[in-house]
Amino acid sequence: MKSGTAPRVMIIGLDGADWPLLRVLFADGAMPTLKSFVEGSTSAPMESVLPTNSMSAWTSLMTGVNPGKHSVFDFVRRTRTPFRTFVTNSSVIRFPTIWETLSSNGLSSCVIDMPPLYPPFRINGVMLGGIGAVTKARRAYSWPVEAAEEVERAVGEFLPDVPWVGKAGRQVELVTDLISLVENRQRVAEVLLDGRPVDLFCMVFVAPDRIQHVFYQDLTEQGPQYPLARRFYTALDEALARLLERVDLTTTDVLIVSDHGFRRFSTTFDVNQFLVEAGLMRWRWENPPVAKGLRLAKRVFKPLSGQIDKVLERPRLRPRRQLLPESVAYSDIADSVNVNLAGRETTGRVPQARFDEVRDMVAARLLEFRDPETGDPVIRRLIKREDYFGGQYAGEAPDLVLECHDGYAYNRFLGKLTFRWTYCQGVHSLHGIIAALGPHFRRNTEAPLVSILQVAPTVFSLLGVAPPEGTDGRVAEELLVGPTAPTSGPPTPPPERREEPGTYSEEEEELVRKRLQGLGYID
Repeated sequence: MKSGTAPRVMIIGLDGADWPLLRVLFADGAMPTLKSFVEGSTSAPMESVLPTNSMSAWTSLMTGVNPGKHSVFDFVRRTRTPFRTFVTNSSVIRFPTIWETLSSNGLSSCVIDMPPLYPPFRINGVMLGGIGAVTKARRAYSWPVEAAEEVERAVGEFLPDVPWVGKAGRQVELVTDLISLVENRQRVAEVLLDGRPVDLFCMVFVAPDRIQHVFYQDLTEQGPQYPLARRFYTALDEALARLLERVDLTTTDVLIVSDHGFRRFSTTFDVNQFLVEAGLMRWRWENPPVAKGLRLAKRVFKPLSGQIDKVLERPRLRPRRQLLPESVAYSDIADSVNVNLAGRETTGRVPQARFDEVRDMVAARLLEFRDPETGDPVIRRLIKREDYFGGQYAGEAPDLVLECHDGYAYNRFLGKLTFRWTYCQGVHSLHGIIAALGPHFRRNTEAPLVSILQVAPTVFSLLGVAPPEGTDGRVAEELLVGPTAPTSGPPTPPPERREEPGTYSEEEEELVRKRLQGLGYID
């Protein structure tokens, strides 16, 4: 690609990448392209956000603010009714993204497969995919619509994400499918890079996260499945080489980043089962009223029972978990616990005046818990909402965010206090990576820890744009050679989001839920 048509800034996301694993792969010669890039770059560990999941972390990266300002905390969103959640999508991002801010300043972007960005929305440029992208649904999975048509003409199908849950014994198939996903996204990126000059190009490879959930211990310890999993990273490195060939690193600044890291684990801890056994929570299955009526109709109108059964299969008519009012606390989004607070939850029991007392009691009970088989503590720390989140939407954050000790991971509704895994080897950790190479970055340098909130301000600095008012992160000057281009004009104010263009239909909600279940992110 000629430098005149190459982006000024390129961001390549490697979902879940971390330095401990990459060092193993570099030493083994599995990723020569990435190894060479990192050695010539300025690199650092990068701290993510809590709760540490891709939906919240990538949103923080692309806005520069903590979740209390952008309002994305998990793959699902809570409602006032416990366990009645809906799938998070782009319509609930409440702070301007990098691409919106650049659009407001007359600059263009192309963004591919950034997890929170489905359904796509209008920007100056192209937006394609996202973790919830349903290519066979009626809604377009690109902005503008013609971008998806252009991609499909060039590469065929825009492949869906690859589920890893339930594939024990089928690891060869899983690796093969994930290599195909990487190659598909590489070809998509090449089509859009070659055909649409933009100021900022950004794409995310989500497949490393899927591989690491299944193979992380074997990868870091070069265990029995290491040769199989290594094949994936060789293919990923080849895809990175193809993309980096399309830019001139004397004129384009390239950032390779991840949203979080990984750590080994062997045991999940069911928080809700703990709360039940501690006498702090009660729940039951509840049929929606319409479903009750239809089941009665089946007995009365027996010839119609087959048609009624089909109606009862609709997601909104399935039995739902119902928190009972005598409950004190519960968990319905990842790595968190909420008090069943009167006036906030529809089932609320705990008076506001006793909120702090009850929350402290629940936290103390959780910290006291020991693995029944080993006697080891499970919960490393519990963080109060107000001690971590700030901003207009901090009130939507969970009351307590929990972090498990090494070897343990959060779960809910497994029905057992602890469960030993053999198939799943890795879970998210707080520290990911950043490596940056280009005319404005230091060379051959290892920098101290940076924050994921610094990525967006740094990109704005590289492009000479002022960040939006209220941005939490600062420019990562420790990575830069010197001053970048002066910013133009006053800070961009947050956009007015007057509608909810991304609200899912019932069909889309079900399709995306099934995909997230296959990725292990919701139950």
